[in-house]
Amino acid sequence: ETKPSQFLIELRYASNPLIQRVQVPAPVAIEVSFESSPLEDLRRQVQTQAKAAIDQLQLRTVVQRLVELEKLRLIGKGDPPAAFDAPSFFTYTEPDFDLAALAQGKPLPLVHESHTFSASGLNMYADCPMRYKFQYVLLVPSGPRTYFSFGQAVHRVIEQLSKDRIYGMLVTKERALALLNADWDSSAYPSKTQESEDRRKAEVLLDTFLAWQEKNNNKIIEAEQRFQYRLNGRVIKGYIDRIEQQPDGGLVVIDFKSGSSKSAGITKAGIREDIQMNLYSIAVQEIYGKLPARASLYYLADNRMIDYTPDPESIAAFRERVQGMIAAVCAEEFVARPSYMGCRNCDYGDLCEVNQRGD
Repeated sequence: ETKPSQFLIELRYASNPLIQRVQVPAPVAIEVSFESSPLEDLRRQVQTQAKAAIDQLQLRTVVQRLVELEKLRLIGKGDPPAAFDAPSFFTYTEPDFDLAALAQGKPLPLVHESHTFSASGLNMYADCPMRYKFQYVLLVPSGPRTYFSFGQAVHRVIEQLSKDRIYGMLVTKERALALLNADWDSSAYPSKTQESEDRRKAEVLLDTFLAWQEKNNNKIIEAEQRFQYRLNGRVIKGYIDRIEQQPDGGLVVIDFKSGSSKSAGITKAGIREDIQMNLYSIAVQEIYGKLPARASLYYLADNRMIDYTPDPESIAAFRERVQGMIAAVCAEEFVARPSYMGCRNCDYGDLCEVNQRGD
């Protein structure tokens, strides 16, 4: 029972024939049960144990639980636990800043010598240095995005199908759908309708990939090729979706995109200056001793391949450009570069003083 509003009293709501009073029943709690599996139950149990070990600073136990979770993830993909790659799993860059100084409250530079760079990070810095600061320097977490979940699932399936091909396995739609089931994450979706739409889109993209793969005569050298090298004294690292070898021996870099080239704004003329393709071309040169014959962005949504032929001149021009960007980051030049669409899609608008989202 609550006291009625003064406006209702003035309207004589209890006796006014123009007002209808409705009795609303109290809500009834409904128990919702979710289907589970022994694998999911075990994963949740190990996650709970890992969190408890973190709270109690039992760090050796934490590491052990993390390894178990990775093996359970592999089992969910249909791989045996023996596929666990310990050297790759435990590869990380140790921060060499002075923890003792931090513990004493002494200020340290935002961008330390341990700060590393990637294609996605440098692309973000080119778009908006302030957004780069929030995400890659201050490490402010962002909320889940459905297109990230969607794109990552498609990428993981293509990665595994590429590895299957390397190992001489038959690449089929049934295998692709099984991998998609194992990698699909529903947590980022606000509704089942949107999730179903994205799931259908993912299956269409995989059909496009499988048709393209069937006609591709190149030999796959590596899938998800890890690289790390120094540029301007700083570490550049990342992964290349796929490296192929043409019949004439030339190497080909391919990066798969789940979106369309039109929405990405990439053109045949503009790809020559693309940060990702140039960084990947330098990585291939570092690993294999020569530039790739071709570096391509494959947009699955419109089945379009945009090619770039790197040469010493284009790589030299890119090196000069990216060295300037790295120097700017190290000098902590994080001026906001506002734009309507950029600010509208930014996770850090509430933290930025010059955002143009209009909210």
